[in-house]
Amino acid sequence: MLSEAPPFPNLITYLWIWFWEIHNGCGSNGWGPAEITWRDLSAWSELTGNFLEPWECAALMQLSASYVRIRSAKKPGAT
Repeated sequence: MLSEAPPFPNLITYLWIWFWEIHNGCGSNGWGPAEITWRDLSAWSELTGNFLEPWECAALMQLSASYVRIRSAKKPGAT
């Protein structure tokens, strides 16, 4: 459970905040949450003035894919 999770690395807290800022602007694809796109990253960066390093882009894209995969997974007992 969550109590068994490793501590959150403080050095990347800003990425977690950025992820939610970007993700909250993405909406839904009709079946669940939509993944962040490169265009979403570019627009967010331009609008906020936050320049993204390539590794930050990759991390945000991976976070998005993982989030969508987990949210889209069929829940036990669901029909």
